[in-house]
Amino acid sequence: DYFETIRQTLGAERWFLCGYSLSASLTIRYALERPERVLGHCLTNSNSAFAEPALMAEWAVSGARTLARAQRGGRKFLETMPIHPRPPTALPKAVYAPLVERSTLLDPMGASMTLGLTAPFASVRDRLTDNTRPALLLAGRREKPFMAHLEFAKTNMPLLRVHELEAGHGVNMQAPDEFNQRIR
Repeated sequence: DYFETIRQTLGAERWFLCGYSLSASLTIRYALERPERVLGHCLTNSNSAFAEPALMAEWAVSGARTLARAQRGGRKFLETMPIHPRPPTALPKAVYAPLVERSTLLDPMGASMTLGLTAPFASVRDRLTDNTRPALLLAGRREKPFMAHLEFAKTNMPLLRVHELEAGHGVNMQAPDEFNQRIR
């Protein structure tokens, strides 16, 4: 519904969507529920979008612990979360420095609630066969855990084109030129 509010506010009758990581599960869901509003959608590696039921159940349990730890640890805990930028093993310095700087704007409880309350229910794995809009998956092939999901998407999502990029999870940050070229 929030995507629909944004679309209406922009005055767009139909639009293209691009979802990165967890947000890919949200943009895919929107494309499945409102295909008449979607010209096409692009996504990147998203373990949450393609998660199997057992993993979602695990996330539901760990999500509750994450929320409790965030309440106790605040900003220090945020720095231990998977969404927080780590030392730049694969990100260019020009991307990493501003990312770390802007991470101070994150609300620890908000980030924890996103992981604890959204991720366990984010998977659209069981609905991929219902896709009716052109989709583009720009996949970072260096993220080995995502490769099984990539194969699943190739087999089960109609109208999907895939381009594998020499990147990990941060496809748009690790291979920005190719990402931009492919998304055009």
